[in-house]
Amino acid sequence: MEYRLAVAGFALSIFGWALIWLFPFAFICWVLGAAFSFAGERGAARRGLPRLWLARAGVIISILPIAIFTTILLVDNHA
Repeated sequence: MEYRLAVAGFALSIFGWALIWLFPFAFICWVLGAAFSFAGERGAARRGLPRLWLARAGVIISILPIAIFTTILLVDNHA
């Protein structure tokens, strides 16, 4: 059951990129996608390697834009 969290997290992180033009909603999708993928990583490790890579990809795809856009917002506010 926990591996489904990994799949949901991966889907939310991809959906966040589709909603990039609605930044607050995309940010929420990335945060939820990272949380679900991280929670599903434990269950995915027991199920096998393909789902584990899916969970890790969901975490990376979610955390990367959060870090990038947070840095951009911080730099733009100090300019």
